[in-house]
Amino acid sequence: MQQKQFDLEKIAKDFISCSGEIIQRIERTHISNIYLTEHFAYKQKKPLFFGFLDYRSVKQRENFCKKEIELNRRLSNIYIKAEPVFADDEVVDWLVVMRRLKKNQMLSYYLENDNLSSNMIEAFIEKFYRFALQSVPAGIEEFGDAAVMINNWKENFEQTENQIDITITDAQFSKIKTAAENFCLKEDLFKERIAAGAIIDGHGDIRIEHIYFEKDQAYLFDCIEFNDRFRYQDRLLDFAFLLMDLEYNDYNKISEIMFEKYCSKFNEKKIEALCSFYKCYRAYVRGKVEGFMYDETKADENLKRAKRYFGLSALYADQF
Repeated sequence: MQQKQFDLEKIAKDFISCSGEIIQRIERTHISNIYLTEHFAYKQKKPLFFGFLDYRSVKQRENFCKKEIELNRRLSNIYIKAEPVFADDEVVDWLVVMRRLKKNQMLSYYLENDNLSSNMIEAFIEKFYRFALQSVPAGIEEFGDAAVMINNWKENFEQTENQIDITITDAQFSKIKTAAENFCLKEDLFKERIAAGAIIDGHGDIRIEHIYFEKDQAYLFDCIEFNDRFRYQDRLLDFAFLLMDLEYNDYNKISEIMFEKYCSKFNEKKIEALCSFYKCYRAYVRGKVEGFMYDETKADENLKRAKRYFGLSALYADQF
């Protein structure tokens, strides 16, 4: 029997409207739609499949919606519930329901207005520090091994070969590939990180847009739920995402301060090269994602961002 086809976006909009909320804006990523009302944000996972993500079935989307809430409650106070969406008396989709944040709560607001205080930076460092000290699943240490990093880079390169001369130049691709592969040969360094207890069940997507402040506390939201291996990582790799994002957006001084605070809080020394390696990785992944978006949208905005991320990744490749 042929499976029914539903316009999931329309059904989600109708569901939200029937609940008495008016959609003010829709934000789209390559894997989700976020419907913003005055008080709430409803996140819908697109029924997509990539090698690292599978949202195709209703059951999978249900499980990942519930997992997203569970994981993000470690760091955030805005997650309310997972909500089933019906059509023809059957559940056809699920939404993550969140409390909507105000613009003046967001890290981006403070950066844009040049009024991010030292207390706010300290609050974020403290939040990340306490988060990194949480207990982790058994066997997670293996995700800090050099072999895992090698495989991650291999996947990146395989998935971006078709972007050469579109979003990334051949010279950039070769330079980053050589530098990354050579650094991954430092097996003892990665073993030292494992021995130091640096491998955590992290956030996986710490960017400017995922940090907010409320009552003198810093919070993070929208951590990765769709693939555990993107969260199981060196805490510095998790933190480096934010450093890279700050530098991508020309907040280099804030990035320097954040890195210094991180090193002081965790009492880590001589990790500059490792941090640059991790920032290189983070920038490359973002370039890859924007490249995927460009394949889908053909929007100049995605093309420009992809080129900028890959350019930044190439700059980092000179630093390790």
